[in-house]
Amino acid sequence: EKYECCFESRESAVLNSMENTIFVKGFDPSLARDDIKTALRTHFGTCGKVFVPTECKTGATLGYAFVDMRNNIEKALKLSGSSLGGWNLEVMMDKDRSEFGLTNFRGCKRCFDYHITALKLLPINFV
Repeated sequence: EKYECCFESRESAVLNSMENTIFVKGFDPSLARDDIKTALRTHFGTCGKVFVPTECKTGATLGYAFVDMRNNIEKALKLSGSSLGGWNLEVMMDKDRSEFGLTNFRGCKRCFDYHITALKLLPINFV
């Protein structure tokens, strides 16, 4: 079977601007990817691109996002702990984030390698 890897999409280009990129988790991961993107754009105001990674095989969001904050990075960081749809957000600079876990990952080999090397998500059960 062939699946589209979200890390090879044009949207993932936000990962190339680590100096201006914030990492966000704590939103409702059961929402549709487009709904999450819209909510984050609204919540963070003057942001650039929003990238919400998904599992290739299932299309499920991974529970975190990257937001290019061309301007107002300090303002965005102050939103850590704020509520989005009844969920409390954790906001940090992408380059400063700590490790966190993900289980039952069903992504492609590219996604798995990305998580292991770039995000250091352990433990992951690659199925």
